[in-house]
Amino acid sequence: MSKTRKEIARDYDEQIRWRTKYFSGSKEQQQKALAILKQLKEQELAMSQAEIMAYAQKIRPVVRGSEFYVGVYASDLDYCRNNVSFLTDGEFKLRFLRHMQVVKEHGTALFWAKNAPIHSESFTYSNNEPFMPAFGLTEVARVKTYHRYGGYWGCLRPSADECIYQCPKDILDKVCAFEVRSAYPADVNPYNNAIDRHELVTIYYSGDVPQEVLAQEIKW
Repeated sequence: MSKTRKEIARDYDEQIRWRTKYFSGSKEQQQKALAILKQLKEQELAMSQAEIMAYAQKIRPVVRGSEFYVGVYASDLDYCRNNVSFLTDGEFKLRFLRHMQVVKEHGTALFWAKNAPIHSESFTYSNNEPFMPAFGLTEVARVKTYHRYGGYWGCLRPSADECIYQCPKDILDKVCAFEVRSAYPADVNPYNNAIDRHELVTIYYSGDVPQEVLAQEIKW
């Protein structure tokens, strides 16, 4: 069940209170973490669920042919090619092999993501195979975005609603698609302990969304 706006605000206030009182890093790191959390609170509360759902209808996720399986260490194609031994966890090895199968078949072209609930699931989980190619998209902006994880800190699960409410307001009505990528080299964990979230880069695109994509129902 989704949290109410009051519950969301209370969660942020608790995170801010805890980091104000107990933060173990430097003063500069503390101030940066608090600024990010305050910004996220403002962004998330600025849009209602209905507004986010409306934008999600016309702004859809896209994925690279090499990035259907998103893992903490498996998001970069070249790194995977040269460092398969680094993926010691069984799940990451499986993701690497699936990565390479998709890359072999589709290269690094953009594809429209298969539909997934925009809040309760990650659109990266639904892409066992491409939905359909994404043509004619023009990059508008790249923005560092912050994402809650799934179950434990190592589970990368960016959700569509996070990408929408963190989209700069001056481009929100101009974009039709977004793609997430790691904000760091592939051998660097994108988890930021100071704010308890993953740091990614969201790329926003303008263009046209095919009717076949728009026909996919939006669910929260």
